[in-house]
Amino acid sequence: MRAGVRVGTAVAIASIAIAGSIGTAGAATGDDAPGLKAAVDKLKQDVTRLENGLRAKGIRTETGNSLLDTGTGSRAGCTPGALLGWADQLNKAMSSQEQRGSGLLGSLAFDYAGSVAKEGPDQKFGTDGQYTEQSTGTMNKLRSFWDIQSKDIQLVPAHGTDLADPAKVTKLFSLVDGAEQAKTDAADVHTVLAKIPELKNGRSPVLTFNAYSAPGPDKRIELGDGILDAAAKFGFGPIGVPVVLAHEYGHQNQFANNYDASGPALEMGADAFSGYFVTHPNGMGFDGAAQGKATELSSSIGDCQDDHGSPQQRSAATRWGEKQYADQQDPKAVRPSAEFITAWKKEFPVLHPDGARKS
Repeated sequence: MRAGVRVGTAVAIASIAIAGSIGTAGAATGDDAPGLKAAVDKLKQDVTRLENGLRAKGIRTETGNSLLDTGTGSRAGCTPGALLGWADQLNKAMSSQEQRGSGLLGSLAFDYAGSVAKEGPDQKFGTDGQYTEQSTGTMNKLRSFWDIQSKDIQLVPAHGTDLADPAKVTKLFSLVDGAEQAKTDAADVHTVLAKIPELKNGRSPVLTFNAYSAPGPDKRIELGDGILDAAAKFGFGPIGVPVVLAHEYGHQNQFANNYDASGPALEMGADAFSGYFVTHPNGMGFDGAAQGKATELSSSIGDCQDDHGSPQQRSAATRWGEKQYADQQDPKAVRPSAEFITAWKKEFPVLHPDGARKS
């Protein structure tokens, strides 16, 4: 999951089976729903106007909020992570117009999370709220574990199902449009969502296949239903939420320490923070088996376009973070975030030589 840009954290090793895990994706079949292209073109205008208006108000936004925007890539010798590959198959099973519509709707789901949603006792995490207790519990541990200012970091969900709620969509567009125009915008969203049955009225993981960490002044972590649901259905069970959320909080550590990096250095560094937190007994206290699953999860959304790091590089970064705890002399001590980043800067060229040469 990319920090400061709505595209991403982490992660079964390429050998994890895709067939039968969540459903089978195939080539797009049949014709588009009547009027889909015109509806998507109209929605494109709406989203462009919204996001331009939000940026004018100083609210960060970016069209394209799926890890799929990194691309699975085709670099020689690299096989994309299994979770990323599976989601890419789901995406490619749709027609080009359906993909356009899905991308725009996914952007709106994260725009809502980034500009309207607020942390509070009534929010839920996961398509059916199944990760709420785990998400809030992990966030509380992260806030007490790391040494950065954490009270102003909001944790909010990104729900694809919010797109099916006219009141929520209208509220989002009302940030830049008048009341009547916002209602028209919401109707345009409903039209496109209804014309793409593969999106299951907002429940498709493709719409929110991401998590996102934003720096100040409005610090927040946005957890997409899609990435959490997909991780669970791929067999990561109880470790999925902590690993993903700890990665995003790792970006907050980077922001707080003014870590000036991008691409794999930033993303793999967040994997390392995650590995340390989930291993440390003051964090999640994962045993050896769970630590192994954490590295698999980090690997499973590695890409082959050098955006977040390859599957092998991401799992190596997570293992390095786990090892930082195993090697420390005082088992109760928590390494300061600034010191951790200093050590990571030395390690990154070892794990990603190409990235080091480019920087």
